[in-house]
Amino acid sequence: MDRYWRCSWRRPSGAATALGLALCLQGCGGPAPDELVRQYVAAANAHDLAALEAMLSDDVVWHLGADTLVGTAQVLGPLDFDIGAQTHLELGEIVVRGDTAEFEIAEHNRVLMTLGIHELRHHARFVFRNG
Repeated sequence: MDRYWRCSWRRPSGAATALGLALCLQGCGGPAPDELVRQYVAAANAHDLAALEAMLSDDVVWHLGADTLVGTAQVLGPLDFDIGAQTHLELGEIVVRGDTAEFEIAEHNRVLMTLGIHELRHHARFVFRNG
């Protein structure tokens, strides 16, 4: 089954960086977008790269600040970094409109703590496509 996924992030004012995440719709009759977001966050917090990779289509696109990452190899790079940084994500409210899920994530990790930053808040938008 062909899958396509696109994610874009809005940088909140005053944010030092924007974190991007990736996910794809697992086909017709699969989980709803809000459930896919929850599954993604659970896999990210478990640092389960195999589970994260299974959620991505081969042509995944991740807009990460000024960079655009294309394909699973590029997208998994920053996610691999999160293992060493011991990143933990706290998921806020999820709002679903059709094929789009918007939500806020609070990111905590050792690198941020070393820099004296308690958390980064990211405002994410996942747009799911099937086909």
